[in-house]
Amino acid sequence: MANSAFTLSSSVGTDGKSMRATKFQTTHGFSAGSVVRYVQQTDGITGHFALAQADGGVTAEAVGIVESVDAAGNEFTVVYGGEINTANFISVNSTLGVTGSDVWFLDPDILGGLTDTAPTNSGDIIKPILTLVSGSQDDRGLVTNYIGTHIGGENTVSLDSVHPVGEIIAFAGNTSDVPAGWQLCDGSTLEVSGDYAEYYSRVGTKYGYQIEMEIVDRGHSGFGGKTATQTVSSTAIPSYIMDGSYSPSAGTTGTILCDPDVLTGITGGETVGDNTGYPHGLVYVNSTHLTASHATADGITYTVNSATVKYVKTPDLRSRTLIGATSDFFGTTGGRRSTGMDGFTAGQIGGAEDAVTTESSDSGSGLHVYTAQASGEASLRQPFMAAHYIIRTTNTAKAALVDGLNVSLADAGLTDHDTTNANDGDIIVRDSVTNQFKELKILDSYPSDQLNFEGAFQINSENGYLSVGHNGGDYPLHVKTSTSPEIRIEDSDSGNILRMYASNDDAFIKTTSTGTELQIGGANEIGIVDGSTTTRFKKNSITFDGNLVGVTGTIHSRTGNIYAASGQIYSTINSQSVSTSHTPNFNNGNVHTLTANSSACSIGLPTNHTAGGMYTLILKRTTSGNVSLSFNTCYKFANGIKPNIIRANSNVAISMICETAGGTPVFYCTWAEDFS
Repeated sequence: MANSAFTLSSSVGTDGKSMRATKFQTTHGFSAGSVVRYVQQTDGITGHFALAQADGGVTAEAVGIVESVDAAGNEFTVVYGGEINTANFISVNSTLGVTGSDVWFLDPDILGGLTDTAPTNSGDIIKPILTLVSGSQDDRGLVTNYIGTHIGGENTVSLDSVHPVGEIIAFAGNTSDVPAGWQLCDGSTLEVSGDYAEYYSRVGTKYGYQIEMEIVDRGHSGFGGKTATQTVSSTAIPSYIMDGSYSPSAGTTGTILCDPDVLTGITGGETVGDNTGYPHGLVYVNSTHLTASHATADGITYTVNSATVKYVKTPDLRSRTLIGATSDFFGTTGGRRSTGMDGFTAGQIGGAEDAVTTESSDSGSGLHVYTAQASGEASLRQPFMAAHYIIRTTNTAKAALVDGLNVSLADAGLTDHDTTNANDGDIIVRDSVTNQFKELKILDSYPSDQLNFEGAFQINSENGYLSVGHNGGDYPLHVKTSTSPEIRIEDSDSGNILRMYASNDDAFIKTTSTGTELQIGGANEIGIVDGSTTTRFKKNSITFDGNLVGVTGTIHSRTGNIYAASGQIYSTINSQSVSTSHTPNFNNGNVHTLTANSSACSIGLPTNHTAGGMYTLILKRTTSGNVSLSFNTCYKFANGIKPNIIRANSNVAISMICETAGGTPVFYCTWAEDFS
């Protein structure tokens, strides 16, 4: 957890009832009732206010509650402690503000929010921060900002291994006070999905259930309150059709919700084994027909297309005691114990509430014999005291441990660990849609060589390094195997793949898709290559389709030639108007067109010339009157004959090559004039 220390600014005010300060922070986004924390920057000097949230230790480090904000949204008043006006608060649990509850907690789900319900999820922080001291007439509360309690980690443990789903205990409290995660043993129904999926998985249907059946519609609608029956092993199993459950569909089929009598005794033919006694399997699931009574006629047979269990029941232990079961199901060998005592199936009901007897005695032996009679002359009921039975139906309960006591739990001890396929080496992640923990599959199984594996698959907590196949922790990400290590990213919809791999022959970054491939790197030819190899940028050769643009530096061939197999190599033409003098800047191009507009023009020493560079000057006179020419001494003309005039409406073309570029350069020139 981050440092809880917070340095109050010099602007903190106090009126004897509270500590508060007005802060300026542009576009802060706060409102009255927002719980805020202070985020300090790495320089240790600057920082800003942000919304707090009870979803972790750092984000829950609140410093106070916003009491009011200005209209512009750049200024707010925060109360660090003491009395605060709650009249304008906006609560996430109430549109009327923080009324109706005495204590308000920092919300784990809403940034900056208040909630009147303490958080319960693992990882959240239970942090009471506001206590009301008046009703809606006064709108006053106290900012208390108590230290938070972290749910989970080393301080809490799941109770599922201590109090598993399906456990039955006696409860001396009132029926209205049954704790969370428990239900009365009164035969009430529970949904087989959602919160009670674990109960259905463990307990099943043995204590009763309700089943939804799709039947072929025969034109009758008055099913409510009637009965349906199915024959199992020559025994008619009755089922109550729930009122209002019939729902016709397209005039051909419909559904009804039925509550079977699972206590009807049968002999054989049920879901498991012989099942002599009371059934507790799915009576209607495997049925082809059922007979139903309805409003217009009795004994109508319906075809059953499908049957689905919708609800299961808790055991009905009202006015009953528990007896140990011999087995989960009656079978050919499990119905009775080898001791000769009667055997009982889980869910079976027996016995009588009253036994009426009369006593006779043999005076010689002292033996007392009790004989059943027709009327109430005696009761064999043992002395008793009644209490409610409750059953554990969900596995969300938690217990706090002594601080500093670290308990190592197996997979089965994880809260809401509903997965059925966990293996050694799995990483468990939370699925918020199904409200379950599930496996994050990285390995098919945990390697037998555990020590070497754990050393080669690790995260270095000190440096933040992740190593796979190497225990050195030398790099932020290090993947190492003896053959062809690879990092692969694949789009399952498009089939596009990004591969980064190394082998004995190659070291590539490759992207592939249908018909194309981009390859970067290689052992023999380092470069960029597409799948057709028509576009290449390699170490030994360069081939471009299209234009090479955007090069601002020098294209330098160390060896070989720069040539155009087709097309041209050319320079842009720099065109200028000149008066009495001109100094060529060859960074503007290798070809210059100069239009003289006075009677004399001098060509000066060029700039940005390069030895081996080839340049062209085109000197023009577009009007009447000749222009006299002169040149810097760096220009050398063949046979010492240089042009000295640009004739009217004519031009002079000078081609040159630079021999030396240091100091005073030398340009060797040829020229011609009067092109027509």
